[in-house]
Amino acid sequence: MAAQLLRLRISLLLASARGDRRAAVRSVLGGVLLGLGAVLIWPLAGALSRESGALTTFAVLLGTAVTASFFLMPVLTRAEDPLDPRRFAVIGVAPLPLAAAVFGASFLSVPVVATAIAAAGIAASAGLGVVTAVLAVLIALATAVGAARLGFALAAQLPRRRRPSLVVVVAVLLAAAPAAAAVGALTGVPPTGAVDAAASALVVSPLAAPWALLSGGGDAWAVAVITLVVTLAAWAAVTVGLLRAPARRPVPRRAGLGWFGVMPGNPAGAIGARSMIYWLHDRRYLTNIAIVPVAALLVTLPPLVAGVPAELVALIPVPLAALFLGWLPHDDVAYDHTAIWMHVAAGVRGAADRAGRLVPILLFGTPVLVVGAVLASTLSGQADLLPALLGVSAALFLGGLGLSSIASALAPYAVTRPGDSPFRQPQRAGSSGVWSQALVLLGALAAAAPSLWWGVRALSGDAGAADAALALGLGAGLVLLVAGIFAGGAIFARRGTRLLEHAEMV
Repeated sequence: MAAQLLRLRISLLLASARGDRRAAVRSVLGGVLLGLGAVLIWPLAGALSRESGALTTFAVLLGTAVTASFFLMPVLTRAEDPLDPRRFAVIGVAPLPLAAAVFGASFLSVPVVATAIAAAGIAASAGLGVVTAVLAVLIALATAVGAARLGFALAAQLPRRRRPSLVVVVAVLLAAAPAAAAVGALTGVPPTGAVDAAASALVVSPLAAPWALLSGGGDAWAVAVITLVVTLAAWAAVTVGLLRAPARRPVPRRAGLGWFGVMPGNPAGAIGARSMIYWLHDRRYLTNIAIVPVAALLVTLPPLVAGVPAELVALIPVPLAALFLGWLPHDDVAYDHTAIWMHVAAGVRGAADRAGRLVPILLFGTPVLVVGAVLASTLSGQADLLPALLGVSAALFLGGLGLSSIASALAPYAVTRPGDSPFRQPQRAGSSGVWSQALVLLGALAAAAPSLWWGVRALSGDAGAADAALALGLGAGLVLLVAGIFAGGAIFARRGTRLLEHAEMV
């Protein structure tokens, strides 16, 4: 089976260069560029090896980008997987042998060969022994191939819609960090220290540990091996699931109520269940949620490049994510479009409508912010700042939700219609959307100002300031949340017909 798959893989590679002329040119040109980039790693790694710690920093950041690319590119490009295990289900091969054969055949690809050349260049420049270098390269390649296999499996479950612009943006972002490390080490520019700090935090991460081995990072062996084992186990489980999925979908004798059976049996619970279904299945909501952590992390890049200490930058993403999460429902009514008629016709109390709409974002945002605050305080090396970080985040998140409850009933504006692309924005008449967005953001910042002030004092070493920040932030957030629900509810009850007219016009 393995030999047959290898021959099939070679035939597919050769066919890509003999098919449509334009596609063949793209394939050959892409392969040449990847090969040139991989070859250039050799002299670059040699130059970095002469700078103390520079090669390890570069290898860690490059490895993070490469491994992430192997997983993300199949998902973003929605490329068809030529070695999809389901293609071989008809020949009756057992799942585990098939998983092993597909995994082995996946090594025959241009990106994997280019990665092998680059990894070998780093290992050679680090002066590793032959056995150690070979093992490190194999672990790095196997982890990357496993990530690609999981990426293809995920892409197969998603709608086949390609976004070339998004692929380019992600590729540039992934390449920026190792490029900055190389330029900083060779030129001695100030951002070198910040880049080194970021690499130190990533060196024992699953994405970077296999590549840390290539530069002589002996402490990363355990993480690298565990990562490879988990990746292989995940691929085996995915293969089994793909092959057995059709047989494990019996028609249930009794259908459940889903979220309607979980939520309380009252108007707020019913609206909360409906909102959960919308948030989990509507691409507009999913896109908004996905953008929040990405935006919060991207904001940390300029301070790092400017030389701000990494332990301070680590405290930025969580409050920023809290601000964005609290701001998300500020136009929730408009996302319903004409479905808002159900709420108006049923005579639902305004407070019940406002509270029910906040259920999804509360269920998602609360654990994310708590876990993020714990991680941020740990990474910054200042665990005593956790209460302050939680207080500031609570004020921004809960206060933003309260203000969003008012804004969505008072000043809804046109948004993407259900079923349309989340990135398509309709034309809006007037400026109500602009000021409602701004007021929610500014109001949340004002609500968090006291806790933020005490948080700054805690950062300066003031004992007890962190607890004060937690109490003030949580208190202000809860008060504003409850007030926003009832005030927004009153506005919703008074303007129900106007909201329905707005939905019909947009």
